[in-house]
Amino acid sequence: MSETAAIELLKRAVQLDKEEKFPDALTCYSEGIRMLLNAVKEIPSSDERKRAAYRQKITECMDRAEKLKDLIQQEKGIEDHFHLIRKKRTRKYLI
Repeated sequence: MSETAAIELLKRAVQLDKEEKFPDALTCYSEGIRMLLNAVKEIPSSDERKRAAYRQKITECMDRAEKLKDLIQQEKGIEDHFHLIRKKRTRKYLI
């Protein structure tokens, strides 16, 4: 797994995020972060500038992934709430 593949996956995550396809974006962020973490381990310690840049990008992506996770949970909670309301209304008509 190369750093190039990790970067491409993170670019895909950003694109999905812009398209508001949040669950897919979260999946790409998670996998891209994992791949980039592995790539950082392989960068020579003499190239601290590159390592620092990747660590910064990982931090930014992790922050966004956490926000997406919260957003997805909120949306799921809202959907569950409306599903419950619809279910109660349907029951009233059946009685």
